[in-house]
Amino acid sequence: MLTQSYLFNRDGTDDVLGNSTVSLIPSFLRSLRLVVPRQSCVYSRISCAGVPLLGIKGFASLQAEQLSPFQKFGVYAVKQGETLHMWTWDKTLEIHFADRHGRAATQVVPYSLLAPRREQGVSWIKTNGHPGVEAQLWRNKQCVDTLLFEQQPGPTEWSAYITGQPQLGVLGWPIALPPLPNVQNGLPTIKPWGRNLLSAAFRLPKIKFALIAKFALWVSTAALAASTAAWLSERHAHQKAIAEGVENQKLRLAALEPVQRNREATQEVVKWLTAAKNLAPRPSKLEILNEMATVITRQGLVVRELDFSPPTISATLVPVRSSDVRLTAVIGALEANPLFHDVRFVDVVGGNAFKFTWRLKNNAPLLAPSALGTGIRP
Repeated sequence: MLTQSYLFNRDGTDDVLGNSTVSLIPSFLRSLRLVVPRQSCVYSRISCAGVPLLGIKGFASLQAEQLSPFQKFGVYAVKQGETLHMWTWDKTLEIHFADRHGRAATQVVPYSLLAPRREQGVSWIKTNGHPGVEAQLWRNKQCVDTLLFEQQPGPTEWSAYITGQPQLGVLGWPIALPPLPNVQNGLPTIKPWGRNLLSAAFRLPKIKFALIAKFALWVSTAALAASTAAWLSERHAHQKAIAEGVENQKLRLAALEPVQRNREATQEVVKWLTAAKNLAPRPSKLEILNEMATVITRQGLVVRELDFSPPTISATLVPVRSSDVRLTAVIGALEANPLFHDVRFVDVVGGNAFKFTWRLKNNAPLLAPSALGTGIRP
């Protein structure tokens, strides 16, 4: 099928582009192409670095919905390297075109896409019957960026425009004005230099946000009701489990009450026995002195000095007769007594006195009352 291209003219008849003899062919053999002037398009340059090839179409659709200033719009998106070029226009333009020609266009292309390809440099494009001029920057046979001017810029205006926007210099736009003789009038070529990533079936109005909002509200309400019911059921189950646990605890405490009373009674008995044991009489000072005197007199000694500081006892002993004193016998006799231990000879005092020290045993046995004063141990 042959394609008849028309440049849309908002204020008059659409201009036929290309070979006018195509109009002589029957209409059922021709397809209509609507060419949108650059002045009626909104251009966006978007980086698509890192976007996978299979996800570029969805990425372009999302960018078109976010960046287009029109409520209903058409879109043409072209990927060149890591750059996504996007043109959007008012959808009513296509409706007017269909009313004029009796049927809708099978293709809608921005005028910028009909510029000839270049290896390097800047191309100037002018649309017949429309003010302004477009400049396209090319590198390695790929379009890098496009600018639209209401009037053909002079060297001063061009330099000020490029200098005032540093990002343009980064893209490669020259500060010096490119040659102007390249400005072309009419249609440069019939075949677009880029393929549209978004098909003609792309329509933003098909997304019925009201229905989506209602459905989302219904789903969220249902989810909230379900979660609330589940939470109430779980809370009731927890309360029931807590009540059962409290009841079981009461029953167990009632069953343990006799055991608790017996335990308390046993503790009271243990306390009484401990107190009774602590109150048991120990050997008195009189008993200790009696035992000590018994041992010392049997060894033929008398006490000259005595230091009684329990558990330590110090005594200076003097023999009754002038015969020699057997120190080992004295120490052995004291050690043999069940009340004493750790007996030591300290020194000779005054030539005929002997000083000894010994200690009382912590677990010294009680003496029977009948043994007091006799030195006889039970």
